[in-house]
Amino acid sequence: RVVASTGAGVVFARTWWRPPEPGVRTALGAARSRVVGQLFFETLLLGSIAAAAGLAGAYTALRYIKGSFEGWPFWITLEPNPRIVAFVVVLTLLVSMVSGLFPALRVTRHDLRNALQAGRGFAFGGFGKGGAFLLVVEVALSVALLNGAVTMARAFNSYIQDVPALPKNQVLTANLGRIASPESRDKIVEAAKSLPGVVAAGAGQLLPRLYPPPRPTAIEPMGDEPRMAAQPAPSHAVANGYLEAIGAQSLSGRLFVASDFIKGAAPVAVVNAPFVEKFLGGRNPIGRRIRIERPREDGSQEPWYEIVGVVPDLGLSVGDPALVAGFYIPVRDEFLYYLAVRTTVDPLKLAPQLRAAVASVDPDLQLEEVRTLEDAGREDRAFLSGVALALTSMGGMALALSIVGIYALLSFMVTRRTREIGIRVALGAKNWQVVRSITGGASVHLMIGGILGTVLGLLFAQMRAVILISIPAPGVWMPATIFLTLAIAGGVACWVPARRALSIRPSEALNAD
Repeated sequence: RVVASTGAGVVFARTWWRPPEPGVRTALGAARSRVVGQLFFETLLLGSIAAAAGLAGAYTALRYIKGSFEGWPFWITLEPNPRIVAFVVVLTLLVSMVSGLFPALRVTRHDLRNALQAGRGFAFGGFGKGGAFLLVVEVALSVALLNGAVTMARAFNSYIQDVPALPKNQVLTANLGRIASPESRDKIVEAAKSLPGVVAAGAGQLLPRLYPPPRPTAIEPMGDEPRMAAQPAPSHAVANGYLEAIGAQSLSGRLFVASDFIKGAAPVAVVNAPFVEKFLGGRNPIGRRIRIERPREDGSQEPWYEIVGVVPDLGLSVGDPALVAGFYIPVRDEFLYYLAVRTTVDPLKLAPQLRAAVASVDPDLQLEEVRTLEDAGREDRAFLSGVALALTSMGGMALALSIVGIYALLSFMVTRRTREIGIRVALGAKNWQVVRSITGGASVHLMIGGILGTVLGLLFAQMRAVILISIPAPGVWMPATIFLTLAIAGGVACWVPARRALSIRPSEALNAD
């Protein structure tokens, strides 16, 4: 899109200011359809070359990114896709129509006299509303695209960052797959605990860094505290022994004990340290109660959970720093599909024994995705690393190409006003007055485009909830930095051609077409 729009701006301007040539050709007997067709074909040919170059460059870059990351998922291919090629073809046709066909129809409307006068007339205001609109759209889409690319790249990078509190090279994980029942799960956990070198074992709803969806969570007020509105917080259902298996250390209170998992036991919860800071302002959480403000399937309310302990951040949620604060709740009769086993030996050497222990409980159950905790989700993290690098690179490329396109567009506008500049200088106008008259309109268009692009980027950020991963809010600094960068580039793009035009002598400017 950026490659196409960069070339489209210049082609649009060039076609828009070709009234003399089409007018003369029409006067000499050329049919209007033939003139329009040739102008459109010229634009289509240039657009096709740009599209082919962009498509080839994109595939080359993506294949390089894929080869740069170890553990790239085998099911993700980067081969040419007919849908992508079809999309590029449609986009090329659309850009050719906007930048070639419509201006060609416009410039061939004039008769010969008007066409020749248009070719030698003044160019106050650049090339009119069409060029101004194109400039605004170019800037707006560039800012919005770069905002979205940087936001997504930040989110993906957070998914591959290390979690300091998790044990290193000590935990073996597995997916229990089609487990028969919670009772079968508990027997498998007990069988895993009996293996030599095993310190702890347990089952959980998810493994660390596998994002659970946040749920609206409320804190029960104490005394004269005002009731706070529910805030989103991820929760993780675990069985007995899971927190110990992933290396959880109690910072305050206690971890879950066997009695917490007995049917009819009082509901309890263990929160992480970020939860204490976000929901309680660092105050003592032990004994406080929390509740998920979401009705159950039968219409009843979730119970109040008493906080009994605090643990460090164990990668309960990644991506959006605002959603790191979360909690764990014990479950008994729910299916939990992830097994975690902490050992004092090499975890991978324990894998055959773990498979044998599972087979002794349920011969039909096959463990899946048996790997260390560091390698759990490795393919996803490798893919997200590649996507983050690709988005950052493409965002930077979009900005660079946009700057080039804006410079070319504004340079063409100033070039078309060479006669006007020469007359103004000859009549005694100051250089700063000429520069202001030239750059004033373009600056306004750049400002409008930058504001629209920033708004589009912020609207994208508000759609984070519909995406399956947690994306941090972009804040103010990132859109402001992108907008400032493009504003400086646009200012330079206005200033350089204007200074070049001022260096031309008035006599040469008056002879310019």
